[in-house]
Amino acid sequence: MNRSGARSPARALRLTPVGRWSSALKAVGAALSVQAVPDRPAQAWTWPDPIGSRRAAGAAASSEHPGHALEAGAGAPAPTAAPAPPAPPVLTQAVPWRAAEALPCLPNGAIDTWPVAFTGADAAYARLWFQGVLLTLLTLGGYLPWARIACRRYLLQHTRVAGQPLDDHRSPWAMLVRQCLLLSLLGGVVLAAAGSLVMGLAAATLALAVWPMLKLLGLSQRLQRTTWARRPMAFEAGLLDIYQALGWPLVGVALLVWSWLAVAWWGHAAGWVLWGMALGGCLLAVPGWCWAWLHFRQSHLRLGPLRVRWRLGPDALSSLMLQALGATLLLLVFNLGLASICLAALLWWQATGVPAWALAVLLVASVGVAVGLVWPQAHARAHKLVWNRTGNRHVRVRCRLRVPAIVRMQRRHGLLLVLTLGLYWPWAQIQARRARLNATVLQARVGVAVLAAHWPVK
Repeated sequence: MNRSGARSPARALRLTPVGRWSSALKAVGAALSVQAVPDRPAQAWTWPDPIGSRRAAGAAASSEHPGHALEAGAGAPAPTAAPAPPAPPVLTQAVPWRAAEALPCLPNGAIDTWPVAFTGADAAYARLWFQGVLLTLLTLGGYLPWARIACRRYLLQHTRVAGQPLDDHRSPWAMLVRQCLLLSLLGGVVLAAAGSLVMGLAAATLALAVWPMLKLLGLSQRLQRTTWARRPMAFEAGLLDIYQALGWPLVGVALLVWSWLAVAWWGHAAGWVLWGMALGGCLLAVPGWCWAWLHFRQSHLRLGPLRVRWRLGPDALSSLMLQALGATLLLLVFNLGLASICLAALLWWQATGVPAWALAVLLVASVGVAVGLVWPQAHARAHKLVWNRTGNRHVRVRCRLRVPAIVRMQRRHGLLLVLTLGLYWPWAQIQARRARLNATVLQARVGVAVLAAHWPVK
């Protein structure tokens, strides 16, 4: 007989009324000092019925109070049943996309983590890539849409988000039509330029004005034919949106080209000074133009009922790009200084002139080394910055990419691409994609099953 007057935690749990269930759980946890249970391995799951259907409502009612069955089995009196709430309406189709704010979030402010994994193999993708290149060369470019879609489907089908793969259902014929339109625009520009330089520039200006339409068409088709667990994505943007994103860059390029022609016809030194100032202004505006394009691309994607947003101001991206530009210029000056010392030593030793092609090679090598040392780090930092600001109040992207590791990998890939004359490209693409995706997760305030239930199957 226990004379201490204290009941065991299990007995206290068994005799506690239903109304004190939560307080009893807290007492048991404090008495037994329960440690945190490690994460269980991911298990296969099936899509539930849409939220609000009769079967979903019945399952929710049976799992709302799991302690009732335990107490009934222990001999405790059955609790008084509360009045049943009114039955929710039966949904015969998915919830409309405008009801995204009504998505039920996880209780107690919990956040779920959806892993992103890439399972592609280097050798398999390399065989597919070389096959596409060979058939494209044999068909004089006609097989290019089929080759591009085959490579993209392989990459997407081996990308899993929350355990479910992506896929691409685009038709290569639509891509072939856009390819023919682009070739027609390019051919028209070349033919017009063969007649006169002014006509060629006029044709190029018209082609630049039409190009955003083709860009929007290709981007919309690519994303709307991309699916996650057979659920299609959507890209909601109009012509006004893409012209707002690409209009100023295109206007700047066209004005630079036309002003160059005018200055060349004028032939005055003051004109070249003014044109150089205009060129410098356009270069300083490049970060703002890049921000406008990224804002357009990241803010018009829809994942079922969720509209993706991009929360990054232009100042952060401009600061990153200006830092990269400054580092590139410093390295370029350093490389040119080394090249000048080497040339001076060569002239002193041989006492002969240096050919023009040697000077051109040294200049190109200096620029290439400067860009190759700065670009990988700038690209990795920009990738991490862009995706860490992508999401909404329900789902957000978290990129845990290690910048030093990705910089070393990209520099190694660049060296191997130069040594193999570009044949190392499929292996470099697979390894870079695996590094980026495996370092990315999605943090959500809604469950995967809830999002899938509100997302119609294609």
